[in-house]
Amino acid sequence: MDKSKEEYFSKVYDYSYQEVFNVIYSYVKTKYDSEDLLQDTFISFLDKNPSCKSLSECKYWLIRVAINKSINFLKKKKKETMLDDAYEVKDETYYDSDENNLIFNKLTSLPEKLKIVMILYYYDNMKIKDISSTLKISESAVKMRLERGKEQLKKELGGLI
Repeated sequence: MDKSKEEYFSKVYDYSYQEVFNVIYSYVKTKYDSEDLLQDTFISFLDKNPSCKSLSECKYWLIRVAINKSINFLKKKKKETMLDDAYEVKDETYYDSDENNLIFNKLTSLPEKLKIVMILYYYDNMKIKDISSTLKISESAVKMRLERGKEQLKKELGGLI
């Protein structure tokens, strides 16, 4: 990889990795699997070398790839046979406080369409317009999913929020 390509990749990575990680983590719910898929996502970026006009455009491309990789990972995992719970090693949680972990777990149990919009908006601080373009849905659909997601979270968490 030449120097300019390496510098560009470094900028894209620094700008995007946390948001991409959060999206992946919302699907797979383990830190180690999320880190592996994050690496796979950035390898795809290097392999495909998408033409992006801005860092934001690259980030949205990465998020779309991360969503697809996460879904494929879960499909593959579902097909594999699971070990007995007695032999299963529990993964450490990504969020430190019990309250944050509870909220995130409830958030990740929302229906897929609501979950991804909520994570992109609240955890990754994406604007509604950017979420709309990334997920290829209308801005009004993003707003509606945010509203429905908030309502469902309030029901699930009771007086916590």
